Amino acid sequence: MVAQVAVSLIPLVGAGLFARSLIKLQQEDLGFNRDNVLLASIDARLAGYKPAELSTLYRQLYDRLSALPNVRSATMSSYSPLSGMGTSSSLLVRGYTPRPDEEMEVSHLQVGPQIC
Repeated sequence: MVAQVAVSLIPLVGAGLFARSLIKLQQEDLGFNRDNVLLASIDARLAGYKPAELSTLYRQLYDRLSALPNVRSATMSSYSPLSGMGTSSSLLVRGYTPRPDEEMEVSHLQVGPQIC
């Protein structure tokens, strides 16, 4: 019985440490004010939009969201800034020869106007 109690304490302690880590992450300073932030995701292809129509769609969405009452700022990005996703591209620097094991890629995130 003592062994069972000892073994059952291990996941309980692990769960407690995990919960504490989540609370600390929630309190972490991310470099911006998280209050009153709305983050939404859309997939225009599912709504039947063609690639040629996307520019107009995104401009209309941006204009309409910016015009809503009490909206101080609006912007758009290709991925959510905190999603861990993004796009990577190869990097070429004139006059620089990378080492054989050196990775020459950069990650970037396309973001629209009005970044707060």
